[in-house]
Parts: sequence; structure tokens; C-alpha cells
Amino acid sequence: MARSPLWLFLCPACDTGIVFGKTLHSIDCPLCQYRTRYPSAELFGSAEWDRGRSPEYLHGCLTALDRAPTSRQRRLLYTAVARTEFDWCRDQWFQLAIEVAEQWADTDRPPFGVDDIVRSLPRPVPRISSASWDAQQVAANCLNIAPSISAVRFGGFRPATQHAFADAYRELFPNPFVPLEWNPNWHTTTVRDLARHIYSAREFGTMPILADALQDAGGEDECILGHCRANTPHVRGCWVLDALLGKS
Repeated sequence: MARSPLWLFLCPACDTGIVFGKTLHSIDCPLCQYRTRYPSAELFGSAEWDRGRSPEYLHGCLTALDRAPTSRQRRLLYTAVARTEFDWCRDQWFQLAIEVAEQWADTDRPPFGVDDIVRSLPRPVPRISSASWDAQQVAANCLNIAPSISAVRFGGFRPATQHAFADAYRELFPNPFVPLEWNPNWHTTTVRDLARHIYSAREFGTMPILADALQDAGGEDECILGHCRANTPHVRGCWVLDALLGKS
């Protein structure tokens, strides 16, 4: 059964999502304890998840549903934006930062030399709200993820970069309002091997072939197959690949 829309309020201090169904005089954020007087919630559901361009609300929805991104997912969220929004081939340090961040996400350990990479990222920081500023912040943030903090901040980014973050959330997380049907029988050797190859080789253009393999194994969930066949960029952390490979 599909989940009903939420009356969602975002903590102005940390963007944690809070759900309440009646008028309140004040509310305390469960994460940072910031108190908001006379909070105003907005209706947020399946349609808002699919079409929303504000990453704050997608993040807030996940935290409100106790599905806050893990440190691995937050790191891959930044690398997803880096690979889809910016041309990293023009700067070897930016490219190396993204590759190292993805390696860090997979091993859960900082790779050797990561401090040197952070120090080598270009300085000084360019003007805020420029493409260069966004690129530097994304590159630096993917290497500076604190495991104890679940927030992802988007202040200062241009609208285009914020939209890229929203799309990245939809790549890394399925629509939480739509029930998914996963069946262990779909995890055939062919499906697992193909998913593993796509992930390790970054051959995301073959995701439609993965959809065909899932169908051959009996999989008919429209959301899963639709995500594999969607004409949108896929990256490390894709929620279908993660589910098939047991990653979180």
C-alpha cells in the first residue's frame, strides 16, 4: 500500500524533517534541539518526491521517515553531483578527489594520501554562487563527511547545482511513498554478475540490460524496471544496484 503524504516541516537550523499533523506553538528539532515557534508544515508526497527541485525537502523527507542517508550515501551524493553536473576532466585534482571519495565510500576507510588531495584542491575559493565555487565545494565536501552528522547543506549553491542534488537523491533513494516488490528469486547469478560489473566498471549505459535480466528472472516491479530504463544519469550508489549488491 502506498504511503500517504506527510505534513513536512524542515528544521531551519539543520534541515532535519519533522512531521506533525496539527498546529503547534513550537517544535524542537530531535537532531539539533533548535526550537521553532509556530512552525508551518507543507504537504509532501509521491508527486513532490518525483518532481521536487529542492534537495532540502527530499533530504528532510528521508530524515522524517528515519531513512537518513548513511555516511557512504552522503559521500556518493556529492560524487553523483560532481559526475553529472561538472566537467572534472579539466582538473586532475578534482577528478582525483571524486575517484578517491568513491573508493572511500566502498571501503569505509580514508585512502592513503587523501589529506594531500584536500590540500591540493585549488585556492582561494572563487566567488560564491558561481560554477567554480560550486565545483570546489562539492569536491571538498565529498572528502569531508563526518559520520556523526547526517545533515547535507545546500546553501550558496546555484539553482542548477541544487537541482542536480535533487536528481542525485532520486538516483540514490527510491520514492519512499511507493512500495517496492523485491523477490530474492530475482537475484540470479546473471543479475548479480551484471549488477556487479555495472557498478565496478561504471558501465551505467547497460542499466536497461539489467532491467531485461530482472524481467527474465520474473521481476515485474514497475519502479525498479523504470529506474533501470530511465533516460537519466546513473552513478555509484544507484538504489537498484545497491539493493542487488547488498550495499547501504
